[in-house]
Amino acid sequence: MLDPPRETDAAALPAEPRDMTGPSHAASQRFAFLDALRGLGALGITCYHIHRYRPLEIPADHIIPNTIQFVVRHGWVSVQVFWVIAGFVVAYSLRRTAVGPASFGNFSLQRVLRLGTPYWTTLLVVVVLDSLTRRWAQLLPLVDDSVTLPHLAANFAFLQDVLHYGNISAGTWFVCVDLQFGLLFTVMLAIVQGLSRPLLRDGGDGKTHGLILTLVFVPLGLVSLFWFNLDDEAYSAWVIYFFHMPLFGAMAWWALEGRIPRTLFWAYAAALVGGAAYRWQLGLEYQKSLDIAVTLTTGVVVYLVGRRGHLGDWLTARLLQYLGRISYSLFLIHYPTSWLVVSAGCHWTGDNATAAVFWMALAVVVSIGAAHLMYVFVESPSLRLVARLKPS
Repeated sequence: MLDPPRETDAAALPAEPRDMTGPSHAASQRFAFLDALRGLGALGITCYHIHRYRPLEIPADHIIPNTIQFVVRHGWVSVQVFWVIAGFVVAYSLRRTAVGPASFGNFSLQRVLRLGTPYWTTLLVVVVLDSLTRRWAQLLPLVDDSVTLPHLAANFAFLQDVLHYGNISAGTWFVCVDLQFGLLFTVMLAIVQGLSRPLLRDGGDGKTHGLILTLVFVPLGLVSLFWFNLDDEAYSAWVIYFFHMPLFGAMAWWALEGRIPRTLFWAYAAALVGGAAYRWQLGLEYQKSLDIAVTLTTGVVVYLVGRRGHLGDWLTARLLQYLGRISYSLFLIHYPTSWLVVSAGCHWTGDNATAAVFWMALAVVVSIGAAHLMYVFVESPSLRLVARLKPS
């Protein structure tokens, strides 16, 4: 977390509003509801990739019920859930933070280590598995083309899509853009604080801060919604392509906190409805409108649960919280793990439909096991390191 606001900067921020997160949150400092959504989303992405990218999809679909096929094929909508949660959590985390050069540098280092340590580990696992199986096993390739040093370096630097090298593993693009979002959000928050400070010292109130917050953030969200997000080729490697999604999550927190009026939250929700309708009118693929629908639904649900004070004590089932805890590791490691299971299964049993379903189900279980190991031995130590970097 960034430096807490110094006494000299306290006037630049509105007074701490009442907590809308429920009684359990005050003690645990966790949003159990959001953790559960993360866990379910990571599981959805895992099932989606296992079904989509593997050779057993066609034989397995002969016996998998159509309803399950439909759900699995739409597991990619979890990405929009992740975006809304990302915006909400970053806005919450920075709610009492005065952003300056030192705190921004500290935050950037924490962010890179938090996201990067499991990410870099996954890249190494993919490269090693791909190299070993190309040499000694008769399996389908894990990576389409041999990984070159520049390709690997671009992925390690979170710049593979920006430099047009492509991703070594499925889903890693999200980590790169999420890193961009955290840094951009912090810079924009610094601008808000810089503009708010003199006005608040001259007698302004929390409404002044909320107005500046709106004027700085919302225009980019609307441009993202109605322009950047419509062009996959030009902008999809950059956070501006997705910015309208995490912004809705941030606005949900700001509305709960009282920084912005509820009417502004609902006005932005109406803009999202307009964005979905606009995509439909343009004749774009239905996925474009579905992206917005899932973003809208997630943001509204999170806001309403927060209004009722249950972000801390709903969806607290042990399994859901476990999935939430390992969700980032599962999101990253499931692709190489499931590839190994399903590719070996395909090699041994061919296109037998019953065997195909078995191997795909086993791939899910093994992926969760691999995620557990990654969380214990990689992600958890990185979290402890990041915690030590946080200023007191």
